[in-house]
Amino acid sequence: TLLLAELRRELDAQGAKDRRHYELTIAASARPSEIANLEIRRIVPLLDFINVMTYDYHTGGSIAHFNAPLYAAANDPTPELTVDASMRAFEAGGVPREKLLVGVPFFAKAYGGVANVNGGFLQAAPSPPRNWHDSDGDWRRLSVTRLTDRRYVRHWEPSARVPWLYDSSSRTWITYDDPESVRAKVDYVRG
Repeated sequence: TLLLAELRRELDAQGAKDRRHYELTIAASARPSEIANLEIRRIVPLLDFINVMTYDYHTGGSIAHFNAPLYAAANDPTPELTVDASMRAFEAGGVPREKLLVGVPFFAKAYGGVANVNGGFLQAAPSPPRNWHDSDGDWRRLSVTRLTDRRYVRHWEPSARVPWLYDSSSRTWITYDDPESVRAKVDYVRG
C-alpha cells in the first residue's frame, strides 16, 4: 500500500509537469485468501485498474479441475475459486467494477493418471501426464495437436462454462479455454 501511494504521488507529480495522467495498475491474485491480504479500500483510489489473475485456480493440484472456471461446476468442492467469485470479492471490498479487468488464460494445463469417470473431471490426478511439456499448453499448439487428435474428447461443463479434453487411453485430462469459454467471459464482463 505504501509503495503504491508513493508511486501514485510520483506519477502525479510527473504528470503535472507533462500535462498528462500516468496510469498505475497492479496484477492481483484471484484467490480469496490473498485478496483478503490487500488493503483494498486504501489502494483503490491510487489505482486506475486492477488486473485480476483469474486463472491457475486449481493447477498444480492432485485433482483434475479447471484452470479458469467462470462459475462453479455442479458439486464443485471449491466454489469460491471461480472468476465470478473473485470479481465479486473485489467488488465487495469496494473496487468499482470499471476498475476490474478479468484475466483470460491462453494456455492449457494437463493432469495424468486420471480415471475414466465423469470424463476425468474432479478425479484424482496422481501423476504428471505422459508426453506433455508446458509448451504443449500454448493455445496455438493445443489447437493443432490435442484438439485435432480423435483420442481426446472435448467435454463442456455448462455451469462453469469451460471445456476440457480427456484421453481415456493415456488417462490425460486437459483444462483450457477455447473460443466458446472466452466468449462466455467476454459476455460476463460486458454484462
